[in-house]
Amino acid sequence: KNLLQEGQGPQDKGIFEPDSVAGSHVRGPFFLPGGRNIAAMLTPASPPFLGQPQITPEEVQSGDLVILGVCEATPYTPGRTSHAAGGPSAIRQALAKYAGWTGHHDFDSGAPMIGDGGRRIVDIGNLEGDPRAPEENRNRITSAVAQILESGAVPVVIGGDDSVPIPLLAGYEAQAPFHLVQID
Repeated sequence: KNLLQEGQGPQDKGIFEPDSVAGSHVRGPFFLPGGRNIAAMLTPASPPFLGQPQITPEEVQSGDLVILGVCEATPYTPGRTSHAAGGPSAIRQALAKYAGWTGHHDFDSGAPMIGDGGRRIVDIGNLEGDPRAPEENRNRITSAVAQILESGAVPVVIGGDDSVPIPLLAGYEAQAPFHLVQID
């Protein structure tokens, strides 16, 4: 079904085809099928990942490592917030004490731990979830990951429960083969 009005297709708005989340091409801001801006569904991270810059999705640049917190996709108990919903914030908080060490010399690479390597690490915050709307949660995750990839950046998704990886991987549908590291 077409969620856009006639004459306002994705080629005109820079958004995904309504019937095809993964594998689409993105131009402009991050949007969900139907035209809802993903940026409006992100909550700020406090503190940001390793003290790195917190930016909006529209500020993501090619080559960035983009930290995206995802609290839940499909909760184990329908309508009830996932037991792991606080995961992204807990991970950021646990790593906050290391923020001051990111500029230290890495003897293995011969460069600073973070920086001067041609890549930025940026945090775009947490993607909101609704335990009563698991399908919408999954679509949000897939769309956000696909659009980060389309911008030439690399998503680093943190937090959430075991239902998060499936829509995350769906965001890679249009990509070449890749390697996955999942720490559970």
